[in-house]
Amino acid sequence: MWQLRKNCGCINDTRPLSAVRCLKGIDVMSAADLVFEAGEFSRFKNARSFAAWIGLTPSEHSSGESVRQGGITKAGNKHLRRVLVESAWHYPGCSPHSKDLAKGQAPDPGARRHAAKGVRRLVGRRGAVLERGVHKNKANVATARELACWCWAIGCMVENG
Repeated sequence: MWQLRKNCGCINDTRPLSAVRCLKGIDVMSAADLVFEAGEFSRFKNARSFAAWIGLTPSEHSSGESVRQGGITKAGNKHLRRVLVESAWHYPGCSPHSKDLAKGQAPDPGARRHAAKGVRRLVGRRGAVLERGVHKNKANVATARELACWCWAIGCMVENG
């Protein structure tokens, strides 16, 4: 595993770590897990495929006209799924304002703006889902899925310069 992480090119580049940490609920350890496990975010075609790789997409049992979606597939990276679900628990009580930077953290300004936009969206969407009467655990997993998509977007933004 160390050989894989060493060869992914992200050991010497702390830009993705610093940028992903701009999202609320994600700090040093969870950002490191995301960056090291994913390797390069750009290897995923889109945010949906990144969320599917983690196992945070709904299962589907559709046939013909009937469309039936079930719970999450859980067919991906178990560790990252747990990390993101834990991180999503920060959103019910947090403000929609951007996260303050930690000492020594110097993220890309574009990634910081994008992360602030993501925090506003996640807080608002979480509130809207809970107002519809969805159970808090389901709302948390939905927030974790969208959080994974924002992590992918910010990671790709930083990788592409």
